[in-house]
Amino acid sequence: MRGNDEVAALTRSCDRMRASLKGEFARRARFIMGVSHDLRTPLALIQGYVEAVTDGLADDPDTPRKYLAIVQDQTRALDAMVTDLIEFVRMDTGEWKTTYRPVRLAAFLRPIVQRYAEDAAILRRSFGHAIELSEDLAVPMDEALMGRALENLIGNAIRYSAEGGSIELRASFEEGVPVLSIRDTGIGIPAEDLPRIFDPFYRGTNSRREQGFGLGLATVKSIVEGHGWTIDVASEVGKGTTFR
Repeated sequence: MRGNDEVAALTRSCDRMRASLKGEFARRARFIMGVSHDLRTPLALIQGYVEAVTDGLADDPDTPRKYLAIVQDQTRALDAMVTDLIEFVRMDTGEWKTTYRPVRLAAFLRPIVQRYAEDAAILRRSFGHAIELSEDLAVPMDEALMGRALENLIGNAIRYSAEGGSIELRASFEEGVPVLSIRDTGIGIPAEDLPRIFDPFYRGTNSRREQGFGLGLATVKSIVEGHGWTIDVASEVGKGTTFR
């Protein structure tokens, strides 16, 4: 439509709405395809091992127990994947009931640091921290959701760091703004993956062999931005990654 009259303006508005709806339908289709694809692998493994046991292909007593242990592991993996999916959908659609209240940031971070220092030590990694904040600094947040976001980031840092590697959580002021950073000396993220690591279902080069939907960082971003904060990442292959 040409012109600036009401009909032309209405037509342009309808075109924009149509394009937006088309994009939303395409996003939902990719979402369903991604879920279906990622659920198929553990389901196929469970079916295969159960059929092997019921068909008598595992005659000796130890083999059925081994197969059932594998089935149990795959069931746990499925449960974790479905939990991740539910959490992401609830965050993405705004259905998660957030409860914001002033939280003293230093006191909030200390038990998280202590827990992951122990986890890292068991896995032969070092975990350091520097909480350079006043004790009375309080920020409005949903403790459960922000704790979940930090657990995801720290867990990734530990998982993608080799034995002897180090992870550090730092909380400090930069230009008058409190900043949390999680740094590791792990394998790093390839430059071609960095622009998309927060996209739902995107599996980076280093995570494609792991089970899951690739929703962890997408959920983290939803939580952080839901608080009105921002998140970014810097990484270099072979040297490590820092989330801020």
